[in-house]
Amino acid sequence: MNFSKTQNQIVVPQGGLDTETSVLELQPGQLLECYNFELADPKGWKLSSGYERFNGMPKPSEASFSAFNTTYLSIGLAGDTATYPGGTALLLTDYSSSSTIVLYVITGSIPVAGDTLLIAGTPICTADSVYTSTSLSEIKGWTILAIDTARSLISVVPGDGSVLGVWSSFGKVYAFRNDGPVAKMYESSSTGWVEVVFPYQLPFSTGIGSGTDYPLPGETVTNGTATAIIIKLQVTSGTWAGSDAAGVLTISPPAGGSFSATDALTFSVSPDTSVATSSDSQIELLPDGQFEFDNYNFKGSTDTLCMYGVDGVNPAFEFDGTDFVQIYTGLNPDNPSHIFNNNSQMFVAKQSSWLVGALGDPFGTWDSVHGSDEWGMGDEITGAVVTPGGTAISFARNSISIIYGDSSGYTIKTYSPDYGAVAGSMQNAIMPVFLSDAGLSSLQSSERFGDFDTSMLDAPVKDFITQYKNLFLCSVLFRNKNEYRMYFEGGRCLRLKFKSGQIDGFSLDRYLLDVRGASASVRSDRFLASTTIEKDHVFFYADDGYVYQMDSGESFDGEAIDALITLPYNHMGYPRLKKRWYNVVLEIESNSSLAEIFVAPDYKMYSPSRSSYSPSIVTPHAAGGRWNLVAWNEFIWGDGSQDFFNKINLRSVSTGIGLSIYYSGRESSFNIKNLTYRFAMRGERR
Repeated sequence: MNFSKTQNQIVVPQGGLDTETSVLELQPGQLLECYNFELADPKGWKLSSGYERFNGMPKPSEASFSAFNTTYLSIGLAGDTATYPGGTALLLTDYSSSSTIVLYVITGSIPVAGDTLLIAGTPICTADSVYTSTSLSEIKGWTILAIDTARSLISVVPGDGSVLGVWSSFGKVYAFRNDGPVAKMYESSSTGWVEVVFPYQLPFSTGIGSGTDYPLPGETVTNGTATAIIIKLQVTSGTWAGSDAAGVLTISPPAGGSFSATDALTFSVSPDTSVATSSDSQIELLPDGQFEFDNYNFKGSTDTLCMYGVDGVNPAFEFDGTDFVQIYTGLNPDNPSHIFNNNSQMFVAKQSSWLVGALGDPFGTWDSVHGSDEWGMGDEITGAVVTPGGTAISFARNSISIIYGDSSGYTIKTYSPDYGAVAGSMQNAIMPVFLSDAGLSSLQSSERFGDFDTSMLDAPVKDFITQYKNLFLCSVLFRNKNEYRMYFEGGRCLRLKFKSGQIDGFSLDRYLLDVRGASASVRSDRFLASTTIEKDHVFFYADDGYVYQMDSGESFDGEAIDALITLPYNHMGYPRLKKRWYNVVLEIESNSSLAEIFVAPDYKMYSPSRSSYSPSIVTPHAAGGRWNLVAWNEFIWGDGSQDFFNKINLRSVSTGIGLSIYYSGRESSFNIKNLTYRFAMRGERR
């Protein structure tokens, strides 16, 4: 053999994190360690995206500064609010006669030439022209100031304690939080969180009508003095045709007085009449619920999609973007904990029982899945998912059941009497995925039509699952990324990537806070118009009262992302032959030239006595990719026209080599596509 001839070996990312397989059996592209790197598509190790606080105001990651040459009139200090004809802005730096004014615009447009800027009514300058900086460090510094300023303007959800739930629908984000003795609902807006004002309720009985005639939403109800608009009518017993209807009217705030018990009620259009059984009252939610949501369209029109939810403390609800209406199911007390919609029917669960609503109308007659009685699973229900074929999988803590059928009749089959799923862990990826006592599991359709088989998914990270499963908090599915994520206490996140219907691999994230609960992905934004690209919009809450958006920005809410991957010891297929290592070339695509990536070789196979080698620093060239071309904060990687290759010189002779790659920063995104080792054989190890 010619031992002086140089060779090259390309290592391509494959398989992700594996903490179980022997180090000597790992493939060169697998990972011994990984945090805050994700498996990229189609290949690579991509720096994990960050997260940032959210309330509907401009996102910090989208913030930019405006700088102007000016005519000086008076001084201004960083943080002062300046007003001008077109809007308001905050000063990002101190302003004096010798400096350019640098602004972050809060409302309106940027100033134009000739605008006079005032602070507390005192003119400080007149804008002359846009200032154009040629200093990269100056631009970077001002950009970071703008981002930090935008972040400081985003407030917590009003109230106290932890957020109780977060969801997205109708182009907005909704959050629930305690406020003293009640829980309140808030929606995001361009000015921050705004409370959703709940309507009133008016219980009634002895509803009298003829045929199928009954009062409709939009009609006016009156007692002769007070009037209100009907938002929703739900009959909980009897019928209008039988003259014994009883139920609840959800109404607008009464005008001209109030309604009281025994008041005779008449309607503006319907000839029906009824009697109030108690006074009108505004809807209030008891505190401390834990919310679960679903978006569904019972009518089929593009404008009839609604948001539905339960919290284990209050009745279920429907929200159409304007009105919050409670749904009464007949449970006593009426406080379901879990919800899903399927085949134009709503299902809710309390403890060990499922109830189902009327076909096409959750405000119609409620019944159990089996008929006249509630269907009990014999174990506390933890949730459900609906498979692509429309079959519902019901999970309890220690059992799994399958709900077959439709409104014409349901069949319940106990699938597993021995193990179930942890609440909040069930997601419908390519197949239903969930956390059980056995580990990370899935249900796949079997060869027998309508049946399922169980498979375990966590072999490469079994030890991690065993160690942390009792610290599980919640899960989320990123549909566009084909990724299932599980969040644990301590800020840990285990990511499972799918590709072409198969498992691609695992990776780990380490957040700086605990993800207590999260919204769904694209499904929760199904309201989007066909002209709008659907992306993953996932929001979560922690213990601090903020709502955050996942995979948004390049920092952990302003803090640096620390990221590490460690590749296994690679002997290039010749474990007994020594090699002279010359260099390793990393192919890196980056959105900027600001990232500093540290690369450290290991020549002695993790030996405690190994020599210390200072890491080399790679500053990748911008890849020629494009930010914000189609959708904001979306990066389109370049086409290879730039120099993506970054060489690290090596200096040792050993039988193999390991590699650690580390990054810490808050301003870059990059993807390590592969790496190539250059070496020469140097004889057999004796």
